[in-house]
Amino acid sequence: MKLSSYEEFHDKTWNEEARTTAIIKFPYTAVVEGIYPETDFAHRWCWRQFGPPECKQCYDYSSEYPACPMVLAIEEYIIKKSYKDKDGKVHEYNYHTREPEKHGHEGTWAIVWLGKTGYDYGFTEYYFLNEADRDTFVATAPSFDLGENYV
Repeated sequence: MKLSSYEEFHDKTWNEEARTTAIIKFPYTAVVEGIYPETDFAHRWCWRQFGPPECKQCYDYSSEYPACPMVLAIEEYIIKKSYKDKDGKVHEYNYHTREPEKHGHEGTWAIVWLGKTGYDYGFTEYYFLNEADRDTFVATAPSFDLGENYV
């Protein structure tokens, strides 16, 4: 995962309304670019550090690293799947065969997926209510990797 900036993201119209709404409530931001497992890993890290994110609809069930208690409660419905990357390496991941009840969360941070720039690569903007939380995220983000599912 690499720290980036909104200016580096190529499609400025993608999710602009969601971005503008998030900045009003959570003024401290950080943009990262990376592959999906890195983003999932970072999302779980934020859950553990700052609590639940602000969201109307929780999609944590589609994460390789879920943190939402409602998603974790349905772990018995997880199966292992795999895919081959462009180099032929096989990657396993968890797949939920059942979604939890639709729900949202209230929190002191949020994310907006800005957009995809490759097969499994893109930009995500993280928003924080507190500057100290943003600074903690920025200091830690370069160390995020694919997580334990890819060891």
